[in-house]
This record gives sequence, C-alpha cells and structure tokens, in this order.
Amino acid sequence: MSAIKCYDGLWPHMVSELNGMEKFKPLGLQAVQKAAREFCRESERWRETLHSQNLTVDITNYTVDWNYNARIDRIEEVRWNTEDGIDAGYKGVVRPRAEWTYSPPETLDFITAPVASVTNGLEIDVVLVPHLDSCDIAEWFLNRYAEPIIGWAMHFLMSMQGKMWTNPQRARQYMDDYHRGLTAAQAEKSRAFTVGYTAMGV
Repeated sequence: MSAIKCYDGLWPHMVSELNGMEKFKPLGLQAVQKAAREFCRESERWRETLHSQNLTVDITNYTVDWNYNARIDRIEEVRWNTEDGIDAGYKGVVRPRAEWTYSPPETLDFITAPVASVTNGLEIDVVLVPHLDSCDIAEWFLNRYAEPIIGWAMHFLMSMQGKMWTNPQRARQYMDDYHRGLTAAQAEKSRAFTVGYTAMGV
C-alpha cells in the first residue's frame, strides 16, 4: 500500500469490494472517519508530543495547545526542561502525575510553580482522538494503521441491510482484520510502557 495522506487515500482500497457504492463515496468516507475514531479510542496509539511551550516562573496555570481537529483523550506525560537540557537535546524531567492536573479541553495546572522561566521548557505528550466530524489525522498514524481502519469501515458498510454492497460474511472477516490490528496496536502500547516511550510518530 502506497503512502496515504488523508482518508480519501483509503477509498481505492475499499471500493472494489463494495458493489454499487461508487456513487456513494461520501458514505464510504464517513465510515472511515468512524473507523479511525474508534481505533484511536480503543488503541490509544495516536500519540503526539505537542509543540514545546514556555515555562514561566511562579505560574502554575498553562493552556495546552495542539493543531489537530481532535480531542485530548489523555495527557500521557508532562516534562520540565532546562536551557542546558534543551541545548543538549535532553527530553526533560518527567513531572509525577500527582504534581499536575488536567481540565479538558485545554487547562494544565501544576501544584508547584516553576522556580525559573525556560523558553520551550514545557513538553507534553498526549493521546488524541479525532472529533466526530473531523477529517484531520496524522499521516504517520493513518499509514501505520490503515489496515485495521479499513477493516472497521468495511465491516460497518457491509453490515448495512438491503444494500447492493451488503455482505455479512465478508463483514465478519473484515472485523477480524480490525481486531488483529487492534491487538497488535495494544501490544505496541504495552511494550512502550515497559521500555519507555521514546518517540512520537514512528
């Protein structure tokens, strides 16, 4: 499968098995939206390190900022860095979960304020889930998990009753594809927690 840049890129890999659905592409892409959202929610594998923010002395309240049309399902890790650490390429010191609170959609509060201001000293790793109407998702994620996303979407479409593309047997097979991909993704998550997550988007 060649590199995919958006949901539309999955359609050619689906339509050949969807008899009579060529004229209903918007419905097919809506199924892909639902599939990606469900896979993100269940796998928790869409993880991003957000753009670094400034730490400000004596300030405990920060606004979390991200570029995707998605919600933050969970903040995975929060780190404080120093100027020397940034210069050395160090990721920063992880702040224990007891030292901060997150109030959706965008408020991060620390129990204790920084004792120094550091440009780009705050780093946040998050788990994202696309909004219901969103076509916005990271290319790396879509390419890595295209098969299970297609599996869920094809199951959804082929399970529709009374359509030219209805196919319960193939729908079950596609759901098996989804669950295999989900199991593999969840295993990746477990390994990441075991060895320490070191990279986003790879």
